[in-house]
Amino acid sequence: MAHKLDFITRDNIIKAIQQIDNGTVPKSNEWSEYWIIYKQKLYQFKYVVEVASSFAKRSIKTTDFTSNDSSRNYVAALGFQILFKTPSVKNVQT
Repeated sequence: MAHKLDFITRDNIIKAIQQIDNGTVPKSNEWSEYWIIYKQKLYQFKYVVEVASSFAKRSIKTTDFTSNDSSRNYVAALGFQILFKTPSVKNVQT
């Protein structure tokens, strides 16, 4: 069975991260429990997926999918490490 995010590639994720690095993250997406680690920086999981979807020509919003084990495992299978952070440590960068 196909995954809801299977149209997003590793390259789409990297392009999204590059775009995020060159811009700003909307206030509504500043906090996330799950983060993608790329080149020792943290990126909000759902926001990265939203931006990556625009490069895949099938745009989805953070409200269109759930950050569940299946979604996180799909992105992890593309070669990205996923980090869970509790609200009490949201300002700590690792």
